[in-house]
Amino acid sequence: MQKFTLSFFLLFVTVACIAQGNLPRTYEYDNAGNRILRTTVRLRQAVAAETDTSFADVSNSKQEPYYEEIVGENNIKVYPNPTKGMVTLQFDKPVKTGLYRLSDLSGKLLSDGTITNPIVTLDLSRYENGVYLLTLTLDGQTDTWKIIKQ
Repeated sequence: MQKFTLSFFLLFVTVACIAQGNLPRTYEYDNAGNRILRTTVRLRQAVAAETDTSFADVSNSKQEPYYEEIVGENNIKVYPNPTKGMVTLQFDKPVKTGLYRLSDLSGKLLSDGTITNPIVTLDLSRYENGVYLLTLTLDGQTDTWKIIKQ
């Protein structure tokens, strides 16, 4: 009976650990680099070339893989990531109040602006290859993406 209980416990712990490792999370940091918030989010990776009528049509015929996430009540696609220079943000609903901030890993603000259209294109070509943080604030809710420039 003890072997059965121990086996069941080990199986349960293993499954729980695997499930925890697969949950995507976003983190927020203060200016000193200390993590102040961890949020578990629903994140799906798909291919934008698939038929998807919930987003505005993009004239680009060759679609890159995108990352889709829900912020507030808005589905957001961010693609391509990694990028060679241009990153597109695509929203499925109109944004009442939207802001974006692009910063490097040290927290230095590189670019910011207001989101007024369902499709926003950011040009990272003038920045060095590396990792950047894109923070979006939509209708009072904030989320951060890690953008890799190659």
